[in-house]
Order: sequence, then C-alpha cells, then structure tokens
Amino acid sequence: MNSTNQNTQSKEVDFDFDEILFSITDKRGIILDGNKVFTRVSGFQKDELINKPHNIVRHPDMPKCVYKLLWEKLKEEKSIVAFIKNKDAKGNFYWVLSCFMPIQNGYLSIRIKPQSPLFLKIKELYSELFITEKNSNINSSYDLFLKKISEIGFDSYESFMTRVLSSELFLNKKFLVQKENIFSKKVNTEIYTEVNRNFLNNKKEFSIIIEKMKLLILFAPLLKEKTDQILLSCNKLDYISLNMSINSGNLGQQTASVSIISREFQIMVSTIRTQVKKFQDISKELRTLLEMIELEGCLSFLQIQTIENYLIDYFENFSSSDSNINNLAQNVNILFTLFIDNSNNKLIRSLDKSQYLCKNLLEISNSLKGKIFSLEITKDLSKIEISRNPSIEGYFDNQILDIHQFILTNKENIANILTETNKVANDLHVFSGNVSKMKNYINLIKIKLNQTAHIKEKLAS
Repeated sequence: MNSTNQNTQSKEVDFDFDEILFSITDKRGIILDGNKVFTRVSGFQKDELINKPHNIVRHPDMPKCVYKLLWEKLKEEKSIVAFIKNKDAKGNFYWVLSCFMPIQNGYLSIRIKPQSPLFLKIKELYSELFITEKNSNINSSYDLFLKKISEIGFDSYESFMTRVLSSELFLNKKFLVQKENIFSKKVNTEIYTEVNRNFLNNKKEFSIIIEKMKLLILFAPLLKEKTDQILLSCNKLDYISLNMSINSGNLGQQTASVSIISREFQIMVSTIRTQVKKFQDISKELRTLLEMIELEGCLSFLQIQTIENYLIDYFENFSSSDSNINNLAQNVNILFTLFIDNSNNKLIRSLDKSQYLCKNLLEISNSLKGKIFSLEITKDLSKIEISRNPSIEGYFDNQILDIHQFILTNKENIANILTETNKVANDLHVFSGNVSKMKNYINLIKIKLNQTAHIKEKLAS
C-alpha cells in the first residue's frame, strides 16, 4: 500500500448517496464491528478490520488538526461531525461525512457520501491545513482551521458541523424516498408486517420533521437579524435621550414642560433598555436550542437510517446459522439505545424548552410593543409642547425625528418577530408530536425484534 502523501495513481472509490458506512470502536478507537458497506468501500475483509485501529483507513492527505478536534470532543462525551478523506486497502480514496457519537464503552460512527457546497470549500481548506502542518505544526493548522470556519460565517465549529449535516441530509434525496416495503424478504408474516408498518410510519413522521426543521433553520438567522436591529436602535435611543436632556438644560425655564417630558422619556428609555436586554437573552438561548434541535434531529435521522439498514440485513439472514446474525441484533440494540435513551430524549427536551422560550419571547415582544406605543405618545406630547413655544422651535427637531424612526423601525421588527415566533411555536409543537410518535414506533420495532430473537432461538434448537 502506498503511504506517500500524494499517490498519483489513486482513484476515488465510488459508493451511492443512500449508502451508510457504519462502525463501532472501543474508547481507544479499535474497531469492534462494521457493516457490509464499510467493508466493501474500504476494500478490507471484515476480519482484517476487527481489532484494528480505525486509522487503518486514514488517508495521509488528512490534516492531523481535524483528528485533534475530533478526539477533543469525543473525550468530552460529545458528538462531532467532520468531513474525512479515507483510503481503501489498495490506497485509493473516498470522502465521507462522518458522525461520531459516544456510546457505552466506545464510539459509534455513521458515515455518508458528501455533496454540499460546504464540502467543496472544506476540500480546499484541508489542502491548506495540510501544507501548514508540513511547514509549521499541528497547533498552527488547528488555529487556522477554526479561523477559516469563522471566515466562512460560523461562530463555532459546532455551528458549522450542524449546518453541514443538515445541508447534506436535505440534499440527499435518496434518503427521503418513501418505500412501500422496507424489507425485501419476509421471515415471519406477523412480525415482518408489524416492523415494516412501524418503520414506514416512522419515515412518514420524519419527512414532516425534516420540513419543520427547514423552517426552524430559516427562523434562527431572522431572529438574530431582528435582535441586532433592535439592539442597534436601542443604543441610538440612549443617545437621543442624552441630547434631549442637554438641550432642555441649556434652554432653562423656557422648556420647563419639555424638561418634564424629557425626564419621562429617559425613564421610558431605561425601561425599554431593560426589556431589550431580556429579549436579547431569550433570543440567544432560543437560537442555541434551535441549533441543538437541528443537530440532534439530523443525528436521529441517520440513526434510524442505519437501524433500517441493519434490520434489512437481519431479516435477510434470519434463517442463517451464521454467528453474524447475533452481531446484527446486538448492533441494532446499540442503535435503539442510542436513539431512544440519548438522541431522542435530548431532542424532546430541547423541543420542550424551545416552546417555553417561544412563549417568553412572545410575552417580552408584546411588552416591548406596549413600551414603543407609550414612547409614541410621549413623542407626540413633546411635539405639542414644543409647538406652543416658538422660542425653542427647531431645537428638538432631530431628536423627534430620530424617535419617530426608532418607533417605525421597531414596530416593524416586533411585528415580524411576533408573526414568525407564533409560526415557529406551532412548528415546534408539531415537531415535538412527531418525535414522540417516532419514539413510540421505534419502541414497537424493538419489541418485535426481541420477539424474532425468541423465534431464532427456537429455530436453532
């Protein structure tokens, strides 16, 4: 096998977009099991992979800083998603989007074929990182990696990997195709029918979830944009308040009534500032949760696709005496546990909290709407008082105009937020219901699978 950095004779190994490479390792990264697609694409026999380090398929072109980041997250018991260039047994290469997830006593990796525009950017970046490592060190390439991710437009690697995963899944039309039958081979009519029915129901629920997820992804940047606009205009409001106070002080007794209104205005600005700070905090927390929902939703989708692939193998080999059937059942149960006890529960908790935050956001938005209405009344009163005193005419024109602009801008911002947040609250409610149904379907499939294990034991005896 050629271990040089650039093997000019290497070719890309082809595999389909609806195929999943799956493997389980221990905490050290030693391969404990893998599926048929993994062995086929890697070009190794299964016994050549088992008990070997997973870096048996590591391509020498890969920058080491990616693995540094990967292991940092895994050791923190966090899932991580990354584009990886691997090599097969002949030295050829294949690209995957890898999703690494902690499980009991090890890690699980689900890998798919990438195709998104972000993938093309990362291929170029990895070449730059590799050269940086060659000319400097891994820490330099690590810093450059995170800097480039920021330049692409992401606040963190977590935000980047979340958007990468959702982009790849939304582009992968083959995963979303609805089938009449999941399995091509029946074992026991009653069990097969029940498992197949629940899996089809599950996929229908997920197709709805995918559409809701797309809407949530659109809402997050809109919420950030409106929040930033409100914060910016609120900063200007402080400046307007200060100028009104200075002008009133300079004009002395001529503006006694306007001074009173100016003080009221200052109090009102302080109240609005407090409300905006609460709004900002809720907005930030909600956006963080929506990103978590995006990630956990996509990981759950991949876990279900992998369960489906394993169940196909399980049922097609059901009557076989091959010991691999036991490994298939064991791996399906690992995936069931990961989905039901981990990812799905995280998703449900995030959905529940997001709905609560939407309610809070609606309340604070309505409160801000009321404060802006009060501000508009104060502005109109100021105009009336100023018009009664010709000697101060023109002194407050700029402030009155700026207040008017603040009111117009934020009336529109708050109206948009109220409309869109109401929609999102409804989408989250539907999303949560679909996730709960999905969990029930997976539980039913798990029960039926346990029944097939008893049948298998009887057949063996």
